[in-house]
Amino acid sequence: MGVKEWNPFFDIPVENIIFSVLHAQMGVGNKILDYLVDTAEQKIEKVPPEMIALRNDLTSAEMHLVEAKEYKAAWEKLDGKQLKSLKGKYERRKKHLERSNLSEETIIALEWEIADYEGEIKDLNLTQQNLQDDIDAKVKTRNDAKKLLEEFKRKWKKDSESIYSGIDKILQKYGIERSAYHG
Repeated sequence: MGVKEWNPFFDIPVENIIFSVLHAQMGVGNKILDYLVDTAEQKIEKVPPEMIALRNDLTSAEMHLVEAKEYKAAWEKLDGKQLKSLKGKYERRKKHLERSNLSEETIIALEWEIADYEGEIKDLNLTQQNLQDDIDAKVKTRNDAKKLLEEFKRKWKKDSESIYSGIDKILQKYGIERSAYHG
């Protein structure tokens, strides 16, 4: 963990770095246009109920994903540490068992401990995998919801009556090309 070696990239003097003004302006332009369209959709134009439902689905999916990630992070802090500790104990017992001068009583005790550790490790590994599978499923749900919303917006924006089309007409009237702001 931590810094392993220093990256000489950071030794470049500030006067030798060029800030990309064009890309910054494109980013600002994109944000302004997106904000304008989003504000118009929310406050001026009546948004279809399907879009509201899709937005709610996306918001819900994002919240569930965040909750699952937070739960797994909390699990890792407690049970994840326990799992790591058990794996260390298990390995030490296995190495101790390989010694040739152990009494039969010690061997039996070590074998019992190893069997106990194997069961606990198996359970914790299963829980850890289930948590990761849950996160993966929630990522897929979020991505699917995002894709459905984007597809709906794309179809809706093509409608000649939408505010989006109206904004495009105004921008074209004044010679502003939206594509110029989308890199």
